Amino acid sequence: MHQLRKAILVSAVAAMAAWCPAQQPPLTETFTITGDRAATWQDSNASVATFNGPVRIQLDEATMSADGAVVWITDAPGIVPDIRFVEIALIGNATLEHSTAKRSGDRLFVSARVRGTVRMDASQRLTRDASADHLYGEASALRDQIGLSVRGEQGQWRMPRPSPFIEAPDTKRLPTTPALPVQKQVRLQMEKGYTMRMPDGTIAVIVDQGLLITIRTAPDQLTQLIADRGVVFTTIKEVGGEAKLESGEGLSDSVESVYLEGDVRILFSPKGANRPDSRLEAKQVFYEIATDRAVLTNAVLHTMDPGSHMPIIMRATTIKQLSRDEDHAEFRLQDAVLTTSSFATPSYAVASDRTYVRQVDTNEWFGMRTSFAGKQNTLELWGVPIGWLPYAGGSITERGLPLRSLDIGSSSRFGFYTRTEWGLFETIGRAPPRDLDMTYRADYLTDRGPAGGINAEYRGSSISDTTSEPNSYEGSLQSYFIYDQGVDDLGGTRNDVIPPDEMRGRLRWEHQQFLADDWQVQLRTGWISDSTFLEEYVESEFRGIEAQDTSLYVKHQRDSEAVTFLLQTQPNNVVSTQEFAQENYEIERLPEVGYHRIADDLGTGTLTLYSNNSVSRLGFDPNSDSFPEMGYNPSLPSSAYFPYYAGLPSTGYTGQPDDYVNRGDFREEVALPLTIDRFRVQPYLMGRYTGYDNSPDGHSIQRGLAGGGVRMTTSFWNVDDDVQSEMWDIHRMRHVIEPELHLFGSVSGTQRDEVYVFDEQVDAINDITAAQLALRQRWQTKRGGSSKWRSVDFLTWNLEANFFGNEPDEAFLRPEGFRGLFFSSMPETSVPRDSVNSEEIWRISDSTVIMSDQQYSLVSNDLATASVGIAARRGERITYYIGNRYINELNSNIVSFMLNYELSTRYSLGMNQAYDYGENERVTSGFSAIRRFDRFFVALTLTVDDQSNDTGMFISVRPNSSQTGISSAGLPSVFGQ
Repeated sequence: MHQLRKAILVSAVAAMAAWCPAQQPPLTETFTITGDRAATWQDSNASVATFNGPVRIQLDEATMSADGAVVWITDAPGIVPDIRFVEIALIGNATLEHSTAKRSGDRLFVSARVRGTVRMDASQRLTRDASADHLYGEASALRDQIGLSVRGEQGQWRMPRPSPFIEAPDTKRLPTTPALPVQKQVRLQMEKGYTMRMPDGTIAVIVDQGLLITIRTAPDQLTQLIADRGVVFTTIKEVGGEAKLESGEGLSDSVESVYLEGDVRILFSPKGANRPDSRLEAKQVFYEIATDRAVLTNAVLHTMDPGSHMPIIMRATTIKQLSRDEDHAEFRLQDAVLTTSSFATPSYAVASDRTYVRQVDTNEWFGMRTSFAGKQNTLELWGVPIGWLPYAGGSITERGLPLRSLDIGSSSRFGFYTRTEWGLFETIGRAPPRDLDMTYRADYLTDRGPAGGINAEYRGSSISDTTSEPNSYEGSLQSYFIYDQGVDDLGGTRNDVIPPDEMRGRLRWEHQQFLADDWQVQLRTGWISDSTFLEEYVESEFRGIEAQDTSLYVKHQRDSEAVTFLLQTQPNNVVSTQEFAQENYEIERLPEVGYHRIADDLGTGTLTLYSNNSVSRLGFDPNSDSFPEMGYNPSLPSSAYFPYYAGLPSTGYTGQPDDYVNRGDFREEVALPLTIDRFRVQPYLMGRYTGYDNSPDGHSIQRGLAGGGVRMTTSFWNVDDDVQSEMWDIHRMRHVIEPELHLFGSVSGTQRDEVYVFDEQVDAINDITAAQLALRQRWQTKRGGSSKWRSVDFLTWNLEANFFGNEPDEAFLRPEGFRGLFFSSMPETSVPRDSVNSEEIWRISDSTVIMSDQQYSLVSNDLATASVGIAARRGERITYYIGNRYINELNSNIVSFMLNYELSTRYSLGMNQAYDYGENERVTSGFSAIRRFDRFFVALTLTVDDQSNDTGMFISVRPNSSQTGISSAGLPSVFGQ
């Protein structure tokens, strides 16, 4: 019985070994070459063909093309006669498109094994030796570098490298001999086993119980093979080798392969903490140690991406591991199920008869990307088939499967709607390039019309061959279009706006390039159909500060010195951001060149230079629509100097010329940092010159401003270790006091009402005298308990008083009751209004924080603004915020409340409410209920927004990494996380 069991075991191993031959190129059934001019001849051990002119080669899962190609076909000894080795050198504009990848370059080298006939189709075909041609010489040199010579039974023959496609190396930098394989350390542990001689004289270890094999290729990279029983095949033949093997020693250079059965597990732990671990479970396994190739039956492959914590699970009757290293792995699966769900019955899965899978680590942007291509596919939801495709492929990353988001709801502004976002490459069954992600939107709004768009994000990097400097880039493309048959309801007191055209949309492209020698380039351009489209459909971007214009920005910065170049224009004749809504125009810079030095040592060891200089050609680009055409109503008579309810202008209020204005602005500041006892004192002198070739009175004008001041600060503290309070979690007290005094004075003969105002920080400056007295205090304690003590600022109070002299006319400081601000880095740009400002934060505990701030105007003797709020977290389930914000000028006193309650790990509730007691009206109300599944969640949200006149209800489906509905996700930052 024992001998019978050994015979069965050895037969099973032999059968599985036939499935897992030595490392070889992929096997293809189709091999067709099409070209213009071909020459064929017989070399010593290969059939050779050269193709001059455009050539196209078709394999089962790959298509190649080039300006020319050379093909070698070899019958290798020991291989089945019907299978041939084929080596292809593609020369000139070479491309290769594979089912999971696309490669291109000046030269590519490809190897494959062909079963059957190689078909050649050429317009001109000659039988002649073309080995003296330039094309063959270049291809042969490439073959000599990439091919691997191996001594066969019948002489010298060539085995190509195993990669299905290889880029040509740099002949000046790479060695001509192939690199040696990585040395592997193998250790064998077993509970019960023995050795036996195989028919070829080598020794095998038969393990009856408890087998563990550890393969280490780096200090922190190893593979573990665990099984109930198995066979370890070695190359050891010498007498006495049995004892050495049974002890588990001396295996690093002698183990060829192993056969495992029972409860088989393969654990792969790659190098680096951010690399994904993987686990293979199977009934039977044959594993080649040298090549990391394996065959598994009734197998499960489980991979967890450490960045997104997303599992990728594959189940199959047979899994063939074609290759594996720390960056990638390749598999072929029979009767496979691929899913990102860890449930026994997955919520979403793709079942295939045959599947090819390639896993590649794409680092921090996408995490672990799993690309797959399958035949005879079935889409399943909770084990129920919902669709069938003869061929499907794609890519799974932390961004999920093809459906990225789904919103179904109803809104008073848009009617009943469906909004969806899909992965583009996943939908068409193609694996995306390594650093590119594309999605498309498909929406329908019953009150407006059909809508959609394409979005993309990309990045890349390279190293210069000459300077070894990095060159990296990143960018994005955003678009959205709608056939709009409705009107824009922009909320508040504004009237509805009828769009000028039914076809509306936006297109925006941004690109950033980091070049060698500390250069940086930013490009931005786009198209917007009309002046209210962004405000209606992409409100989050319209509320931002960054304009949606066309611009080119170039910067060279090294240490503290920077040179900048900016071209900025708005070709759409719209206002694309709320920042310029009250002006109803945007600023063009054609161009603006800047030179800056920040805290630069002048070489004296004491003096420090701050230099900001710019030369600009500036213009106002007005909106094509007037305020009434954008729905704004006339303002009250008291605001007659600005006749519409769009806000107070911060620029352009001294006039808006039709032509461009050339402006040069040069600001220099020299400081002398000193330390006097415990005081840090920094006296400084500054001078600023600004010249304009046009002004409101129609003439060129120059403005000079000179000033100086002194900044003084110190700090002192007291520590009392006897202060203890369990109730307030205070264990010792350290009180830090940092008083500051800043005095400034300046003089100028030109005021800001005499120049055009393009930039507040350049044109709207003031020749003022100012004094700021600030007192910054921190109370620190220890929290955390034994062995986890940490220092915490449990209470901070920052108080500052600002006093100004020689203030400008109040007409330029509206609203009159607003706060004053002093800017220490550039005092002439301050808001010169006497004020007292205060800010407090009290961390009562690690889960409760009270925040408040107040700004008091000493000019109007009124409280300008004030706020107070409490943010709290109760256990792992409840997070809430209650606060009040008061703004005197707007007669606004808004009380807001937000709550997030985790009912369980699957269900959570969120709600928010804001009410303005100054105007006695509701601002917003919202409620959401969230149900989490394994890889996505579903949210039901109800919203009432009186500011935008919008009421709605919608259902959202999102990956777990997204946020939707009402959420307190931003609150943890106030707890110091």
